[in-house]
Amino acid sequence: MTPQTAARTSTGLRVWRLLMLGLLTAFAPMSIDMYLPAFNQIGQDLHASASAVQATLVVFFVGVALGQLFWGPLSDRLGRKRPLLAAIALYVLASLGGLLAHHVEQLIAWRALQGLSGCAGIVLARSMVRDWFAPEQVARVFSRLALVLGLAPILAPLAGGWLVQHADWRWVFGLLAGFGLLCFLGTLTLPESLPAARRMGRGGDHASGSDDSDSVDALRTRGGSAHGGDAARHAARPQFGLQHETGITAAVVAPRHRQDHPLCTYRALLHDRSYLPLAATAALTQASMFAYIVAAPTVLIGLYGVAPEHFGFYFGANALGLIAASQLNHALLGRFGMARLLAFGVNTLALASAVLVVVAASGVGGMWGLLPPLFICVATLGFCAPNAVAAALKHQPHRAGSAAALLGSMQFALAGAAGSVVAALPQHAAWPMAVVLACCAWGGWAVHRRAS
Repeated sequence: MTPQTAARTSTGLRVWRLLMLGLLTAFAPMSIDMYLPAFNQIGQDLHASASAVQATLVVFFVGVALGQLFWGPLSDRLGRKRPLLAAIALYVLASLGGLLAHHVEQLIAWRALQGLSGCAGIVLARSMVRDWFAPEQVARVFSRLALVLGLAPILAPLAGGWLVQHADWRWVFGLLAGFGLLCFLGTLTLPESLPAARRMGRGGDHASGSDDSDSVDALRTRGGSAHGGDAARHAARPQFGLQHETGITAAVVAPRHRQDHPLCTYRALLHDRSYLPLAATAALTQASMFAYIVAAPTVLIGLYGVAPEHFGFYFGANALGLIAASQLNHALLGRFGMARLLAFGVNTLALASAVLVVVAASGVGGMWGLLPPLFICVATLGFCAPNAVAAALKHQPHRAGSAAALLGSMQFALAGAAGSVVAALPQHAAWPMAVVLACCAWGGWAVHRRAS
C-alpha cells in the first residue's frame, strides 16, 4: 500500500468513526423529534389525554437521565463497546414494543425503556471522543458531531410528519427500530476505545496492546524515563488520526489505589470545581432547548395552526441555526478559545430568552414575532454545548464514562423537569414555553458567571 493510499484509508476510517459517533449521539433527538408530529394521532388512537401523551415524552427524559448513571460507570470498567451493543439491542426491543402498544400505559413503559437504553449512545459516544482525542481537540470534535446531530431535528420531524400523514404513528417506532439496528451494525465496526489497562478497577497490570504502542513511543520521546515509560503503558490511548495531549498531563493514569465504586466517583465529581460548574452550565442551557421541544407541537400545531406535515420545516429551521452556529464555533476555537466562546453563547442565550418572554407574553407579531428570538435561543446552543461539555470532560481522562454520564444525567433530569413544568402550565398560550426556557437560560448564565 502506497503512503497516499494509506493516508486516504486513514482519513476514510476517521470520517466513518466520526459519522458513527454522531449517529450514536442522535438517539435522543431521533427518539424525540420524529415522535412529536404524532402526538395528536397517538392521543386519538389510544384514547389518551394530551397530558398522558406528553407523559410518554417526559418518561423518556427521565429514562435518559437515570440510564446514563448506569452505563457510564459500567463502560469505565468493561470498555465502551460491549455495553453499547447491549444497550442498542434493548433500544431496538423497546422500539418494537412501542410499535405494538395498544394502551397509553404500555407506550409510557416502552418509552421509558427507550430512554434507559438509548442514552448509552449519548454517554458512550462522548466518552469515546474523550478516549480518542486530546483535550484541546475535544471541543472541535463535538462541534463536528453537532453537524451530524443537527440533521436529526431536521430530518426526524419531516419523516415523522410524512409517516403520520401517509401511514400511521406506529411506523415511527418501526423506523426508530431500524435506526437502532443500523447503529448496532455500525458499532460492530468500531474498535474499543478504552484499553483494558486504562479501565477502572483493573489495577493497570494488563499489558498494553498494539493500539498503545504509538502512544508509548510518543511519551518516551518527550523524555520519559523507565518510570515514565511505565506510566505511558497505563495511560496510552489508541491512535485516532489526531495528535495526543501535549506533555504528560491529565492523560496519565489516575492513582492506582483510587476508590472505584460508582458512588465514590460521582461524589468526587460533584466536589470537583473543574467539572461541576461547567457540567451545570451545559445542563441548564441544554434544558432550555428541551422546554422548547416539549412545547413546540402544542404551540406551533395547536396554537398557531401549523399542519403536522409542515411542522418539520419550522423545527428544522431552528436546527439549521444550531448546525451553523456549531460549525462557526469550530472555526473560531483556534482564535478565541473555549472559554470566550462559551461566555458568548451563554450571554446571548440569556438575552434572547428575555426577548422571547416579552414577545410571548405580549403576543406581538403572533407566530412570526415569536420565531426570531426562538431561532436565536436554539442557535446559540451551538456555542454553549460543545464548549461546556468539552471543558467539563477536559480533566477527567480516567473517569470519562462516569463524568459524561453525570453530565448527561444532569442535562436530561433538568430537561425532564422543564418538560414537566411546561406540560403542567396552560396549553393555550406560548408564554409557558418562553418562561421555562428563560429560567433555564438565566440559570445557566448565573452558574457560569459565578464560576468565572
